Amino acid sequence: MTQFNPQDFLILVVDDISQNLQVIGEMLENAGYDTTFATSGQQALERVQTAQPDLILLDLMMPGMNGLQVCQKLKADPKLCEIPIIFLTASNEKEDLLQAFKLGAADYITKPFQPEEVLARIEVRLANQRLKQELEERNQQLQTEIEVRIATEEALKKTVESLHTTSRQLAEAQRIAHLGSWSWDIFTNKLTWSEETFRIFGFAPDRSEPSHTEFNELIYPDDIELFQTTTARAIADGLAYQFEFRIKRSDGQLRYFETTGEPIFNSAGQVIRLFGTVLDISDRKQAEIALRQSEQKFRKAFDHTAVGMCLVSPTGKFMQVNSSLCQMLGYSKQELLSFNFEEITYPDDINIDWKSQENLLNGEIISYHIEKRYLHKNRSIVWGLLSVSLVRDNREQPLYFVTQIQDITPLKNTAAELLLAKEAAVTASQAKSVFLANMSHELRTPLNAILGFAQLLSRDSNLNDQQKENIAIIGRSGEHLLNLINDILDISKIEAGHTDLNETEFDLKEMLWEIEEMFLLKADSKCLELKFDFAADVPQFIRSDRLKLRQVLINLLSNAIKFTNKGTVTMQVKVDSSSPSITNTSRLVFVVDDTGVGIAPEEINSIFNPFVQTQAGIVSGQGTGLGLAISRKYVQLLGGDIKVNSQIGQGTTFQFDIQATAIEKTFIKPQQNNRRVIALAPNQPRYRILVVDDKESNRQLLVQLLLGMDFEVRQAINGKDAIQVWENFQPHLIWMDMRMPVMDGYEATKEIKAKAQQKWACEESGSAGKGVSKSAAENLHNASPTSQPPATKTIIIALTASVFKEQKPIMLSAGCDDIVCKPIQESVIFEKLAEHLGVEFVYEEDQILRQANSYQSINISALKTLPHSWLEQLEEASLTLEEETIYNLIEQIESQETALAHALRTYAENFEYQKIVSAIAAAKSSNFSQQEGSNSGSQINNQPSQPKISREWVANMKQAIDIADLDAMNALVNILRNENIVMAQLIQYYLTKLDYEKIINLIVDN
Repeated sequence: MTQFNPQDFLILVVDDISQNLQVIGEMLENAGYDTTFATSGQQALERVQTAQPDLILLDLMMPGMNGLQVCQKLKADPKLCEIPIIFLTASNEKEDLLQAFKLGAADYITKPFQPEEVLARIEVRLANQRLKQELEERNQQLQTEIEVRIATEEALKKTVESLHTTSRQLAEAQRIAHLGSWSWDIFTNKLTWSEETFRIFGFAPDRSEPSHTEFNELIYPDDIELFQTTTARAIADGLAYQFEFRIKRSDGQLRYFETTGEPIFNSAGQVIRLFGTVLDISDRKQAEIALRQSEQKFRKAFDHTAVGMCLVSPTGKFMQVNSSLCQMLGYSKQELLSFNFEEITYPDDINIDWKSQENLLNGEIISYHIEKRYLHKNRSIVWGLLSVSLVRDNREQPLYFVTQIQDITPLKNTAAELLLAKEAAVTASQAKSVFLANMSHELRTPLNAILGFAQLLSRDSNLNDQQKENIAIIGRSGEHLLNLINDILDISKIEAGHTDLNETEFDLKEMLWEIEEMFLLKADSKCLELKFDFAADVPQFIRSDRLKLRQVLINLLSNAIKFTNKGTVTMQVKVDSSSPSITNTSRLVFVVDDTGVGIAPEEINSIFNPFVQTQAGIVSGQGTGLGLAISRKYVQLLGGDIKVNSQIGQGTTFQFDIQATAIEKTFIKPQQNNRRVIALAPNQPRYRILVVDDKESNRQLLVQLLLGMDFEVRQAINGKDAIQVWENFQPHLIWMDMRMPVMDGYEATKEIKAKAQQKWACEESGSAGKGVSKSAAENLHNASPTSQPPATKTIIIALTASVFKEQKPIMLSAGCDDIVCKPIQESVIFEKLAEHLGVEFVYEEDQILRQANSYQSINISALKTLPHSWLEQLEEASLTLEEETIYNLIEQIESQETALAHALRTYAENFEYQKIVSAIAAAKSSNFSQQEGSNSGSQINNQPSQPKISREWVANMKQAIDIADLDAMNALVNILRNENIVMAQLIQYYLTKLDYEKIINLIVDN
């Protein structure tokens, strides 16, 4: 009987009084039942059509259609009549209750309700209903089994009758041959004989069988070793056997017997019994008759079967062939009988055939099955499926091989065509991926100009707010497009086989914490609970591909939050202790679970295909359908696999595992602070830079950026032009595009490096200038070591839009010293210049710090002398970031307090409104008035700081800035207003200018 579980049952409660529904509903839900409600008889009839309940609680007295009428309609419906109905009544009228039971009611409950009584009656009825259903199902199952058994017996009877006619002569021969059967239980040592076996061995059929030991004593002494060895081998190897032996019967006759045996196995694969037959072959005449009859039947089957058959001598000579084999190979019988099988076997398949025949001859196997190729008479190839056995004489000497050959050439041809089709599909898929990668390369090239010039324009201090916002929009849109292209490139690289692991050592738990911080804001914005659960044995430091693992987790968590509107999103990390592993290697299991909309069963098998979205994803209008495809490929690269389990309306669980190596605590290189370069550091030489690119926009981007930093810059439009400029200009560093007409970057780099090596070799041998143009030599000779350092080695950095890792060693082998991928970032350009040339820069935050140190202090006593209205206006303007008002007020203040106005203007120009507001607050405070007499010269430069911003808030703001989510940023500013109004106003001001770098610096410094 199935265990009773209230959660398995749906109960419909029908009552026109809502209070009763509420009371019963709470009672049932507390007990664990799934409930649904109806307030009228008509509504109840509609509910049972949409979701059939397991039991109905039905109010007897209701307006309109009463309970008796509802019961009558339900019982009249064949689909619903079996649902048990318990009436709810405040009446004890026997007539009503009697009518209810006549209509089919199962029970009744009298109001007011007693919870224990209600639940007990419900459980009894549901349990009875469940037992009834199980009984009906069991009866139906038994009926089905009976019908199947009857049908089987009838079919067997017909089969036996059909076989009886065709096997009459064979049965007669067996009767004449006196064939007996036997069985030996190897654990109890008990023998079981058929009646014929008793007669064959000369015993009366009514006596009991001898034990196996007793039977061994009957065997002729010379044959006992063969008998025992053969049966022991059958038990040990689980192989069938056949041999002849002699017995001296009780009547004194020495008779010959042939026995066959076959092992019987238990469920564990262990031999528990031997079963076989025994034949008295003493009567040679009877044996010869049986043999002739058997030979005739064999010949008939041999000649007329549709399968090719042949008898082959142990030396490989055809002894007999049938017409089907002749037709298959195109030879006549006479031609085939003149051949050895090697002569019509495809050369590469001869050895396997000989080897299998050798195993047969040695007794290692009793038959073999192989596929091999024959040569047709027209020299075409015929594929055959061979089944070969060996016939031996009564002395176990080999007579001939019996071979059956089935022509499988059409199957092989079909398989070959399918293989070609598959290879063509794979080739097409890889070609598609290469095409997508090339297209993405072409897309990244104009993006280089778009993003690069947007960065360049953003450096212009003369831009107004609208222009800055427009440039920021260009940058964000370009970054979004770049992310989409990168997704396409990722899947293209995976499908084209160009994606490899890049394992590093990193802090796993720190990465998981960062991801948690990243998604807290998104979860909070949807009122979702985000849970991260790490098992205690999860290692903190591991070696794996951090970027790929992080991308998979971000993809899964992003989807979970996106498609969950209420409830919880949970990520668990644990160690799979059941999986065997080598030292320090763990199999980590990651589980992302949500209570979202779920995935339909028919969509489960396709969600990991590229560009495929679920219906929920299509409705949301978000994403490209690449995230899960990339995630599965990355997980497989990481040594695991990803699984999904989902139910519509209940949620989805993604689980994947990876192989990772646990390491000891190590130094993790911190992320570099992306400070903005604003100028070259003073007292540095002027470096010569050559920009080589066939695209003018790309050249101009780098040229303008480098000229703005006061580098000496030249440009070339292709590799050939670059060599000429290099010879005359002798640059310290070359930015070399790798794909150009006339001469590409690879060839140009090789030639420049070769010429440079030749030049320096000449200089070392005292032949300066040899192999280099005269102008170049003069340029080097006249260069001032303080203004222009000698280019003792030209650094060449490749510029490429290629995303395939295989291209990197090719570029480096051509002579490139480094590689930068397009679209270029100005920060990367400056980092490479610093790395390879030792260039030093002035960064924006350094400049701000110097300016801050040079600020004049705000004299609070001077502030106190200003009109109260000026202070109020200046405070309000500083809080609301009204620049025009602030500067107008400072001009008014300058007429009275020149030093104070200069200090205020310095803070305003550097957006230090917080300091201005703090100074005004100090000037207006009563505490300051009390201290004024003793400290009239009070100054404010570093005012008492506002409350610290929480770490979680900072992480959420960084996440919002990373993805350029303005809505999230504004929401965070609103939260901050309750804790730090001044900081909130400052961040709001930078948001209006889309100056994210200042926001980052501001919140990090706080």
